[in-house]
Amino acid sequence: MDYLIVAGGAAGGNNHGGGGGGGGGLLTGTFTASPGNYSVQVGTFGVGGYTNPAEKGANGSNSVFSSFTSIGGGGGGGEPAGQFPSSGGSGGGGSGTNYSQTGASGTAGQGNGGGSGYTNNLYFSGGGGGGASAAGIAVTTNTIVQSGGNGTSSSISGSAVTYSGGGGAGVGQYNAVANTASAGGGGGAGAGGFGGTDANIKGSDATGYGGGGGGGANRGPNTAYGDGGNGSAGIVIVSYAGSQILYGGTVTSSGGNTIHTFTSGGILTTFAQTSTVSVDQLVVAGGGGGSGALGGGGAGGFQTSTVSAVIGATYIVTVGGGGAVNAQGSDSFGINIFSVGGGSLATQEKPRYGGSGTGNISGNFNPRRYPGIDGQGNAGGAGYNNSTKNASILAGGGGGGGYAGGKIKTRNKLVLQTSEV
Repeated sequence: MDYLIVAGGAAGGNNHGGGGGGGGGLLTGTFTASPGNYSVQVGTFGVGGYTNPAEKGANGSNSVFSSFTSIGGGGGGGEPAGQFPSSGGSGGGGSGTNYSQTGASGTAGQGNGGGSGYTNNLYFSGGGGGGASAAGIAVTTNTIVQSGGNGTSSSISGSAVTYSGGGGAGVGQYNAVANTASAGGGGGAGAGGFGGTDANIKGSDATGYGGGGGGGANRGPNTAYGDGGNGSAGIVIVSYAGSQILYGGTVTSSGGNTIHTFTSGGILTTFAQTSTVSVDQLVVAGGGGGSGALGGGGAGGFQTSTVSAVIGATYIVTVGGGGAVNAQGSDSFGINIFSVGGGSLATQEKPRYGGSGTGNISGNFNPRRYPGIDGQGNAGGAGYNNSTKNASILAGGGGGGGYAGGKIKTRNKLVLQTSEV
């Protein structure tokens, strides 16, 4: 039996020369199935690096099949100093924002390193994220095009598909506009931002499986800076010759082979699906941490489903913990579904998104309602600040599983409004 294990792709870094996100680690091989159950975990994508608060791209998470593990991609570097790219299945590209970062390393047998960034205080060019087949392109001159490393093509699904390409890097110039985006390394990897307008300074999100997100860019002579693009989730595929003898995942056939495809966690088992029981499950993630007067934390993502569970099988579930102050809650994983941790406010400008959105203070900024994940939670409430009359600054409530957080409208009263549950 043949397998393909692709981990989650990482996100691109922020600002005007963000590094591309590394592709998720890619493993292929063969194994012999003995009677029993084989657990499957599919890695989630990394979230793009924010411009405010400034941070690098987040890593993708690991994918696991039986005893084999593919390592999540490494996040692309960003600004300020210290936001270096991360190692992973493939490494993140270095930032070129006011200093030149070295690209991060990949994992031997799974991917390649990210490219290094470059700046001479006129050009700001990040390095491309590493891909499964090639390293990200390093920048050594005043170039504005640097691509992510190529992914790897596989026909295990019955058709040729490219997986785990590296994200393109952000490119920009201090007093001019870059006109060309740096490309991702195939397989849906995100292109880098390239300045010019607010619409194209953000790195592109990856699509497909295991791709790295694009790096953020600047807007030429203006002061706007872009966030990094998100990576894409992983996948696990098992294929063998002949008719079906295993159970689990989405089962298809092609060219005389039976193919089991997992885009979320589950079990591959030798036990027939007739030996099953219907199971109702409730999966609630950890709640986001509050931020004092800056806003309430969002509730953890809330999902229910009914699944068929194999009698005698072992299922791995993960219960997410609550977030500390200013920290997002942890995800919870059930059988074939996962709920995202509640959002939390990091600064007055930028929250961590989550299963339910965080509340927000308005401060000197416009009041905002930060969204939750569709089907899992609701938006947080917007804050209120009437600075012209020295009114109290009031924070919005975090979103709940059933209702959005309250929007503060009252002046001169210390009232913190929470969501209904």
